[in-house]
Amino acid sequence: MPPSERAFPDFRPGQWPLVIAAVGLGIVNDFMLSAYRHVRSTLAPPDAPRLRRGAPGYPTIVPLGGLWERWDFLHPILRHLNAIGYPVHVVPTLHRNRESAETLARRVLDDLRANDLGDVVLIAHSKGGLVGKGVLLLAKPEDRVLGLVSLAAPFRGFQLSNLVSDVEVIDMRPSSRQTIVLARHDAADDRILNLGSTLDQVLGRSNRLASARNDDVDRVGHFGLLGRRETHTRVAYELAQALDLPERYEAPDEPLLRRLHGRLQDIARDYGFAVGWHLRSFAPDRGRLRRWERGDPALPPVVLLPGVLERWPMLRGIGDRLHRLGHAVHVVPELGFNMQDIAAQGRIVVEALERLGLRDVVIVAHSKGGLIGKSVLLDPRGAARVRGLVAVATPFSGSEYARLFTAASIREFSPSSRIIRSLGWSDTTNGRIVSIWPTFDPHIPSPSRLPGAADDREVPLSGHFRILGSALLHDEIERAVRLVGTDGAERVRPERGAWRRAEAGGAVDQPERSGGEDVAARAKRRR
Repeated sequence: MPPSERAFPDFRPGQWPLVIAAVGLGIVNDFMLSAYRHVRSTLAPPDAPRLRRGAPGYPTIVPLGGLWERWDFLHPILRHLNAIGYPVHVVPTLHRNRESAETLARRVLDDLRANDLGDVVLIAHSKGGLVGKGVLLLAKPEDRVLGLVSLAAPFRGFQLSNLVSDVEVIDMRPSSRQTIVLARHDAADDRILNLGSTLDQVLGRSNRLASARNDDVDRVGHFGLLGRRETHTRVAYELAQALDLPERYEAPDEPLLRRLHGRLQDIARDYGFAVGWHLRSFAPDRGRLRRWERGDPALPPVVLLPGVLERWPMLRGIGDRLHRLGHAVHVVPELGFNMQDIAAQGRIVVEALERLGLRDVVIVAHSKGGLIGKSVLLDPRGAARVRGLVAVATPFSGSEYARLFTAASIREFSPSSRIIRSLGWSDTTNGRIVSIWPTFDPHIPSPSRLPGAADDREVPLSGHFRILGSALLHDEIERAVRLVGTDGAERVRPERGAWRRAEAGGAVDQPERSGGEDVAARAKRRR
C-alpha cells in the first residue's frame, strides 16, 4: 500500500483531491517548522547547561541532530525527558553533522569515553539515526550505550538524495556504501526504537528495520514530529518499558502556560478527528462489514460498541486491526448514534448477539460503549455469550463534566446518576474487563480504573477520540483481547527492561507488529 494510502486510509478514491490538499498543507507546514527551527537555532540557541542534571537511576540522553542540524533541533523532546528525570549530555564536536556517519559515530564514542557518563541512550533525528546506529555497532560493553531512539531516520536511504550532488547527501542514497553497510549489520537493531511519519516527504520510502520496534507517530512530515507532545510522551513511555524505569510520561512541573498551550492543541486535534469521522460515518461501507464477518473460527468473535453520538465507523481502525489478526468482527447498527439510555442499548446488544448466534464474544468498546458492554455482562443472557470486555476511555466512575449538560444522554454519565452507581456496585463481572484510558482525556477528568478488573492500563496518549487511531492503542487492545479472549495474553510488546538485557548480551524477542505481516517476516520474504 502506498504511503499516501496508509496515511489516509479513511479516504476513498473519489476523495483523493482532499488527500492531495491535506498532504500539501502538511508538507508546507512541516518545512515552515524546519525553517523556524533553523532560524531559532542560529539566532537564539538554547543553553545546554540549563537542562537539569537528572534523577538517580535514569540514563543520560545524548542528542544527535540530522544533517545541517545542531543538537537543539531536538530541544523540545530533550526538555520533556529532562523534566521527567533524564540527564542530557551534548556532544559539542558534532556541530551540524556534515561528515560521514562513521566519522561522527567515532567522535560520539570518544566524547562518551572521555566524560564517563554511565548508562547512555541516544535520541536522534534523520541522519542522526545513522550516526546512532553506528555508535551501537562500534560501542564496547564498557561504553554502556543502552539503545537508540531514532526519529525519521533514513536507514534505507532516501530517493531525493539522487537529485543532490553534495557528498553529505550522496552518502544517504539507497545504493551508497554507507546505507548498504548499515543495513547489512543488524546486530544492534533490537535496541532501536524507530519512529517516523507514515508519509515523509524527505525520506519518501519505508525505512523500517527488521529487528527494531517500528511505528508511525505522525501522518505527514519529517520535522514536525520533533515538537509534538504525543511524540514526547510516546518516547518516554517506550523508554520506561525498554529500560524498566518508573512509568512517568509527563513532566511533573511543566510551566502552566506551556502545559495549557499543549492541552489546547490536544483538544483541537481531538475534536478535529471526531468531526472528520462523524462526517465520514454517513457514507455506507457495507462491503467492509461483510469482510469483517469472515474470520478464524478458532478465535473469539469481536463486537464493536461505539460511544455516545458515535456510529461504528468511529472504531474502523480497531476493527481493521482485529480482522487482520483473524477475528470475525461485528457491529450493531441498531444502536444508531447511541443516544438511548445505557440499559436500553444493552438490551439491543444482547438481542443482536442472540440473533447472530454469537458465543464466546469479546466486546471492544469506546466511552459509553464500555458501560453498555458491562451492562451486557450483567445480563444473564449476555453473560452466557460474552467472554470479556475491552473498554477504552470509559467513565466507569462517571464524569464530573456531565453535570454541565442538560441532555439526558450526557447527564447519565454523572457520578451521581443511578446507572453509574448501579454499574459501580455490581463488581462481579469486573474480572472479565480490561480498562484502557489516555493520560489526558478532555471528557473524563479521572482515570478509568475499575476495581478488580482483569487489567487496568494508562497509555501515554491525549484525547478522547483521537486515541482511536493510535497504533499504540491498537497494540494494547490486541493484548487485551488476547487476555480476556483466551487463557492468557501473548506479548505484543517487548518485555520490560529489554534494552538493558540486550546491552548485557541477552536477546530481545520483538513481538509481531501490527498491520498483518510483521516487518521481520516481510524482510525475510524479500531476501
